Amino acid sequence: MENKIGIKYGIISLIGYIVFFGLMKGFNLVEIIELRFLNLFIMISAVWLAIKNYKKNSFNSSFYYAGFLTGLTTAIVGVLGFVVFMGVYLQFLNPNFMNYLKANEPFGQYLNPVSLMGVLFIEGLASGLISTFGVMQYYKAKTESLNA
Repeated sequence: MENKIGIKYGIISLIGYIVFFGLMKGFNLVEIIELRFLNLFIMISAVWLAIKNYKKNSFNSSFYYAGFLTGLTTAIVGVLGFVVFMGVYLQFLNPNFMNYLKANEPFGQYLNPVSLMGVLFIEGLASGLISTFGVMQYYKAKTESLNA
């Protein structure tokens, strides 16, 4: 069950990432790379909602492990989908943005769509792990206080 919930909320987060990217593109903010930290709010929201949904619909006594997997599944699905989207975007839809990144980013001369996809995946996975861990600490404390 946690996989279905994680996939559902992962797809929702993917849609959020793409919509946010589209808004940034529409307002000509896509070249401000630092704004990508706002993706963290999408990540935390999706992970939070997935774990909350899992807890509400689960009667599992080992909630922590299953809840953590639900959050991690949410993060991986959303990030992996967005990485593929960005790879297609940089390679086929807007190669000029790839040229901009090469010219203006540190180590830009070494960048290509595949390396950027790898960086985005590692960055997204790290933020997904941290978000999931943080949300699970909230639910762990809440569960312990109810059992005390």
